[in-house]
Amino acid sequence: MFYTWDRKTDVITKADRIADTPLRERVVAAWNNHGVLVSTVFLEIDHSFLGPPLLFETMVFRGRCDGYQRRYHTSKEARLGHERMIEEVRAERRGRKK
Repeated sequence: MFYTWDRKTDVITKADRIADTPLRERVVAAWNNHGVLVSTVFLEIDHSFLGPPLLFETMVFRGRCDGYQRRYHTSKEARLGHERMIEEVRAERRGRKK
């Protein structure tokens, strides 16, 4: 249920308890544009109900897409998802959803 993530080696390991790692060390990517924030972080806790652990999350704060959220199994998926979310936010600003 609990996991740690080594950002330098991109290795994820199971843990007996939450590590309570500072947020700045769990950030995968962040984008802030005109007050809209797209943030992708390592969660430390598995958010899946069944199947592989969902350990990364992208969320949008403020703007038309406020509250949009996606979760991922790997940091690679999370980085790609972060970029896709930025594109969705940009498209929404232009008045069309992707």
